[in-house]
Parts: sequence; C-alpha cells; structure tokens
Amino acid sequence: MNIEQYLQWRQDWLKSPVGHNLLSHRGECIVGKRFIIEDKVRQDFHLKNRALEDAEFNLLFFGKDMDQAMKDRLYENDYDLYEAYKSLRVERLKLKRRTSRKNIVFNSECCLCFWHLYRDTLTVMSRSWDIKTAGLSDLVIINRAALELDCDRIQVITLNNHVYKDTTKVARRTNAPISI
Repeated sequence: MNIEQYLQWRQDWLKSPVGHNLLSHRGECIVGKRFIIEDKVRQDFHLKNRALEDAEFNLLFFGKDMDQAMKDRLYENDYDLYEAYKSLRVERLKLKRRTSRKNIVFNSECCLCFWHLYRDTLTVMSRSWDIKTAGLSDLVIINRAALELDCDRIQVITLNNHVYKDTTKVARRTNAPISI
C-alpha cells in the first residue's frame, strides 16, 4: 500500500480494531494484520508539532538528547526505549556505499529496529508498530530520514501492528497528528 492507502486504512481500522488480543509488558493490546508501505519520499510531510518531530528525528537519526520536558512527554514510561533509539544513529548510513547491500543499522530494542539503505530506497522494518500512538509519527520520521539520506523511495515493513487498550503506559503517547 502507499502512504495515502495506509493513512485511510489506519483511520478506518482505529474506529473498530480487528485482530486478536495480546497481553504485553505495557498491557493488553489488539494485534492487527501485517502490512508494507511503499511510496515515494515526500518533500513536505511533517507532524503538526515540529518541535516534537525534530526531537524524535534528532534522537534516532543523530543520537541527540532531547530536553528533559520533551523526553518526559514522549518516553516517561520507557526510558530504555529512549536509550535504544538514541543508540540507533541512522546517520551512520550516510557513510556507506549506496550500492552495497550491507548498509544496515539495527537495534532489536527499538520498535523501528532495522534500517537498510540500498541505492535510492530506505527500507525500515518495524518489529512493533503502535498504530494509534506512533502510526503516524513513525512514518513521518522514516520519510524525513529518507530525505536526509537522499533517497527517492521508502519501504516500511510492519510485523506486529497493534493498539493498546490503555495508552497511559505507552511511550510516545502524546504524538500529534500529521499534516499532509
């Protein structure tokens, strides 16, 4: 599916999530179907809250710390996830030869755990895609990383798509919707 199809599917699915229930360390969630998003990189695809977007992007792309207020807002209940994203440093892909299939950044502790740059495409695998709280912002951040890496295309492979029934214990729960 492309970005528009994903956004429409997400909107429809959140109205009445279909899937099986699962109990995780953050609580009960509904797990939905796996999907792949493939599309061109967007030039003007941002969160409404640019300060939040910048903080998230700088964390996972450059490993740059957020100010404490933003860190608390986004990762209050999961500082381990914060540290995992901080260590990811996707910028390392810039130093790689684009024609090598070995251009990989990986951290299994991150939800967006696998980043692969090959030729003009940035492929990201999400081991855990929270459709409600990060299902928009993660896509914006991936797109922005692709822009920074001079890619023309993105491919996002999602494995465990879910929505938590109680979002008060979920990291990144206050992400604002995107503007397209």
